[in-house]
Amino acid sequence: MNSNLFHNILNVIMALTAIALLPEIQSILPAEIAVAVASGAATLKLVVNVIRDGITGLAKEQPPVK
Repeated sequence: MNSNLFHNILNVIMALTAIALLPEIQSILPAEIAVAVASGAATLKLVVNVIRDGITGLAKEQPPVK
């Protein structure tokens, strides 16, 4: 799977879990679970970046998008 696609999927998951933290929606998904899901997605994004670019790649200037 393309790593950018995977990152975008994780971004959507994090956005949806952030919405789930709204007081009006917390009855659907408990806050503890929403925070755990968002944290897991963010951690997974970092792991993918480190595997793909190495630890120094996290602070490296990105090439222009084609």
